[in-house]
Order: sequence, then structure tokens, then C-alpha cells
Amino acid sequence: IDFEYGWYDHVAMDIGNHWLEWTVNYDFEGYPYYEVRHDDFPTDAQQRLFVKAYLSAATGGVEPTEHEITELVTEANMFTIAAHFMWACWGLMQAGKSEIEFGHAQYATDRMEMYAECKRRFLATGRVGNETE
Repeated sequence: IDFEYGWYDHVAMDIGNHWLEWTVNYDFEGYPYYEVRHDDFPTDAQQRLFVKAYLSAATGGVEPTEHEITELVTEANMFTIAAHFMWACWGLMQAGKSEIEFGHAQYATDRMEMYAECKRRFLATGRVGNETE
């Protein structure tokens, strides 16, 4: 399952990026035409439920082990860092060429700030989101 653009990617990158998209409202009407809602990042319980369903679907209904769930949750959290960096680069590229009314340069700046914060959290805790349930 590819949640972003239909390209081939690492499973954990797709899932981590999917979770990050929970935190961005692209229906925001004023500049920069999006808003970030950090508190909407899925909780650990939501992440585990999602990964359990994903792995079960990927294996034709075989129940994944707790170890498999934990491993993919950890990898997906790690890949959110890469997703932020990718979207920061995308924003910079779009700022110079896109004719779409969107705060591309601000988006790049915000994503780089989130990249740094996610990296700090992941290195400290192995997670990037809030630990509240």
C-alpha cells in the first residue's frame, strides 16, 4: 500500500509520512494555506493498531507478532524524520516554480523545523509524537 503519490517506497516511510499527514490541515483558507496541528499525530495505541491491521492485510490475515508490530512502529517513527526532510526539499523546489497559491517557502521552513524536532525526540525516546493516549 502506498499512501503518497503511488511511488515505490520503503513501507515505514509510507506509514510514517501517512501519520505526519494527520497533522497538516490543507483546507486552511488563509496564507500559507495550511496549518500544522502537532497534537493530531497518532498516539502509540493508534500507531500500533494501524500497523497491526497493515501487517495483517499484507500477509493475507496472518496475525503479526508484538515484535513485528513494535519493529514497524519504531521504523515508521524513524522515517517521519526523512519524510519531513523530503517535504522541506519539495517546498523549496515548488517555491521557485509553482504557480499554485500556497506558502511553499514557509512550508519548507516549517518542515525543516519539524525535521529537527522529530530527530531530537526520536533520538531521545524512539518516538516522534506525543506519548499521551
